Amino acid sequence: IGNSKGVLLQKNYGNPSPDSGVDPAYLIGSLTKQFTATAILLLEQRGLLQIEDPISKHLNNIPSDKAPITIHQLLTHTAGLADDYWDQHKDLNEAEYIDYMLSKPLDAVPGTRFSYANFGYHLLAKIVEIISQNDYEQFLVEELFRPNKINSTGFKLVDWKEGQVVRYQDWTTAGSEAVLENPLDRPVYLQPEGSGGLLSTTRDLFRWYQAVFCGDKILNSVSRKKLLTVEKESYACGWKVYSTPRKTTLIQHGGYDSWVGVVTGLYNYADEDLVLIFLGNTHMGQMLIKEDLMNNIEALLFGGLVQFPPSTVGTPDASRLKSLPGTYVHEGQSLSVSEGKLPNQLRLRTSDPALIREILLPENNLPGDQTDIQLAYILEHLASGDYEPLREVFFNEAPFEAVLKRYQGIWSQLTTAMGPYRELRLLHILPGSYEGQFELQLFAEIKFEQGSYLVRAFRNQEGRMHVQPLHLPEKLEIYLVPGPEGAFRYWNVKSGTSTTLTFGEGQAVLNGRVALTKG
Repeated sequence: IGNSKGVLLQKNYGNPSPDSGVDPAYLIGSLTKQFTATAILLLEQRGLLQIEDPISKHLNNIPSDKAPITIHQLLTHTAGLADDYWDQHKDLNEAEYIDYMLSKPLDAVPGTRFSYANFGYHLLAKIVEIISQNDYEQFLVEELFRPNKINSTGFKLVDWKEGQVVRYQDWTTAGSEAVLENPLDRPVYLQPEGSGGLLSTTRDLFRWYQAVFCGDKILNSVSRKKLLTVEKESYACGWKVYSTPRKTTLIQHGGYDSWVGVVTGLYNYADEDLVLIFLGNTHMGQMLIKEDLMNNIEALLFGGLVQFPPSTVGTPDASRLKSLPGTYVHEGQSLSVSEGKLPNQLRLRTSDPALIREILLPENNLPGDQTDIQLAYILEHLASGDYEPLREVFFNEAPFEAVLKRYQGIWSQLTTAMGPYRELRLLHILPGSYEGQFELQLFAEIKFEQGSYLVRAFRNQEGRMHVQPLHLPEKLEIYLVPGPEGAFRYWNVKSGTSTTLTFGEGQAVLNGRVALTKG
């Protein structure tokens, strides 16, 4: 946390893998995009391109339907390109992957709507290379980083210190950890390419913030205005820009990698002269979402509703702590308990679906017959085929027809697999905010004739709703800390729910309901 004058707070939380004396470097994911956008605008500032140029002016072999796409449309995700990742086509080299992506049909007419496309930033990096006649990372290092004393940002070209690069912490069961533990071991199709893949430190990103936003060290005022001018859906060039509830401007971008567990963000509260930068090496089994994290931190900084995790109390007896690890079983379900990575901490691992649900979404919040009228209304209209009333209910995130088509596809799959829709059961409610606006999250179970399906729904302050599948991990690892009366607790930041594990003679009880016997 800092401002234009300097750093106010710099701290590591959890179990850092490098020594505390080393400035730790993390994979930053899509936060790489704003470096790419700045590089493009710097080239324009030098008179080497115009962001309104069609990409066909600088790239060869562009199909006719994509030839009119402009550099600016790539920067603002309005090019209408299909989205995909190179690692989904790892049998292709880079040139083959680019040709393959360019051969795919457009998702929209260029310039007509926002559609986040990583591939567009891949093309922007190629434009940087062609115009500068330099490698993408080399250009960033020579033109953007080194002149501003940013020396621990990059990939191949950084002289990394021993133990400086933080390894991924994949929260899963023993033997199922990601093969790719060290970010520097990433294969070529996962290395920096314009949309992601760079490594950086909080200290370097703070220097970058000062260079870009606190003066004209890199971009002049004209170029910086272009960088931050919103085109559609609050997206400018490599940055999201929108108003906070305080009617101030927030400039931000983050990165998230669901495979290896990267959660990153740079949030610049420009009118309030405050910047917050966070880098993480785990998404806690996909339970840590950067928006959820930032909503709470912003509320702490500026005032607002914060759901704090349960308090920890005391220190358990060392001999008792050592007696707790083992395998615990209940009706064929099992979980393993071992000592955690920090003092007085326990690690719990399981691959049992019923236990995973009990841990992450315990049914102790609402009455069994609790429902939500609006969400039930959506489900009933999907079931009946009467779709027109839903036009006034769904988020205005895309054309109604496109949104409806997505919902219809998922609904068809669910009813084919599990039969007719029966009822909705609300499991948990979590108030919060998103992009400065009030938002209510609903965690619910949709019951069909032969099964059920978990969803996470979002209702904004206009009363519109968006529903998405809630996929619980197949394999779970969590860490519990001491709670009252000898129990151990885990708090799920995604749902705001807590889990309690109480130990007795040869047994453990989960949330006061599920008794497991030590094997």
